[in-house]
Amino acid sequence: MVFDLTSNANKYFKDDVVMVDSVTRFWDKYSDKSKLYGIAECDIQRFIKHANQFIRSVDGKRLSAHCAQDIEGYLADKGRESAVSHSVFCDVVLSLRLLFVEMVVLDWPHSFPWQQWFDTRDLEPSHSTIARDSVTDVFLAIGFYS
Repeated sequence: MVFDLTSNANKYFKDDVVMVDSVTRFWDKYSDKSKLYGIAECDIQRFIKHANQFIRSVDGKRLSAHCAQDIEGYLADKGRESAVSHSVFCDVVLSLRLLFVEMVVLDWPHSFPWQQWFDTRDLEPSHSTIARDSVTDVFLAIGFYS
């Protein structure tokens, strides 16, 4: 689903009354923050889609109620989806970083290991680990740099 931030299609109705469209304002602000991260105007809708997929996946849990483990679990699951390329995975990571660092006022997102998730490599969907390892960590573990 692609959001059209300029259309009245985003208006939400409750009991036949148009509610203040805080959702559209939220995504407008997200769009503005995206530009500060260097995301091209033509790509912003894709980042909104990724962030919205996360929001829909958590069955109504408030964004402010999330913790680092929620994001790690989501990213680990997303990283194992065979249809998700490495570049798409990086877009998902950045979309969540924007969502939690810029949009939700919490402390933990500022110390979350976002870069580690950007630096990971694709694992096979059936890989036995529950976390992604960066290539550097793997080489350190096997003594490659010794």
